[in-house]
Amino acid sequence: MVIDGFQDPEYLEAVKGTNLGDYLFQRSGFSLDVNKAKMQEVDNEYYNLFGEHAFSEVVGHYTAFTVLYEALERAGSLEPEKIKNAILATEMSDAEVPIMGSVKFNANGQNINTKMLMLQFKEGQWRTVFPWEYANVSIMFPIPSWSQRP
Repeated sequence: MVIDGFQDPEYLEAVKGTNLGDYLFQRSGFSLDVNKAKMQEVDNEYYNLFGEHAFSEVVGHYTAFTVLYEALERAGSLEPEKIKNAILATEMSDAEVPIMGSVKFNANGQNINTKMLMLQFKEGQWRTVFPWEYANVSIMFPIPSWSQRP
């Protein structure tokens, strides 16, 4: 089962102490267990402001607003065409953004350098299981039946 939106702290709190979330999968452009400096920096800032760790929507919005801010600075105008062209010309390295990958747009406005992680809920938290170079635990698959789970 692949799901999204369950990095939210409310979900983690709701399933704490149960096996209800065990072994679920989700894809994400962010995981706290990946050793990426910009991810850690954004998480630390978020934690200092809100008392909880960042999750995928936080880093996605952070990246989007960073791209918009940089594009507005370069456009030097509020004319829509200049802003659009500045956004399309945006290139940000992996070190500049907290999401996996980097930022570069194609002519259709899609980020062609983004990467995704596969996460699995284990031991009460989301853990990276793929791509292998970022995995810190092994994938549990096939998923045990309910009667086989601890």
